[in-house]
Amino acid sequence: MTTRKLLSKINYALNHIQYGEEEEKDIKVSFKRLKEEIKLINLYKCETKNLIKEKEILLNINKENIIVLNIIKEYFTICNDKTSFDTFLTSNYPYKHVQLVKKFLGSHLNIRASNLNIKNNNFELVILKEQFTDELLSKIKGFKNYAYILHDKDLNSKPHYHIYIGGFSSYTISSISNYFNLHPNCVNSLKGSKEDILKYFIHDGLSNKYQYKKSEIIKNF
Repeated sequence: MTTRKLLSKINYALNHIQYGEEEEKDIKVSFKRLKEEIKLINLYKCETKNLIKEKEILLNINKENIIVLNIIKEYFTICNDKTSFDTFLTSNYPYKHVQLVKKFLGSHLNIRASNLNIKNNNFELVILKEQFTDELLSKIKGFKNYAYILHDKDLNSKPHYHIYIGGFSSYTISSISNYFNLHPNCVNSLKGSKEDILKYFIHDGLSNKYQYKKSEIIKNF
């Protein structure tokens, strides 16, 4: 029986049973107190449910933060400062983990947005295999230096290309992304030599990653 039905039955009984004046007054006071106590119990139940929900949310947030921190820790453990974090992230982790990292970093990723117009002369494109079209390849070959490799054996990652372009006058992430019609997140401004970049392309020095062969890199230098 629900609380509402119980109160209804009690109220019905009070209205259909003859009591003395004092008895009726005492019963009405008790009935009022009972309704207040039931109301408090219901409020307590709601608070308990809210606390349980909050606890579940906090537990999920904690699990997500542990995943993100482990990814960041792995980056600093196996990569040098010449390896773009964006490249490392998109190359080695599934989409849902990439989104967790972006959510976690929040304002830190917004810093990257302010760097979209900083000029550089070495860039990397990271795109899915199906995005690698003849038109895109034609644009790549228009640059002085280029190299690319297909990563189709990485764990927990869809087949994708890493593309290096460089050896030209300085450009910005915005101009490169616009030229290739790609989202800016697909473009990384690179530091270091071409040799360092090519080493990362084959996962040289990353023992826990699939080792690609140098012959799989297509380049013009």
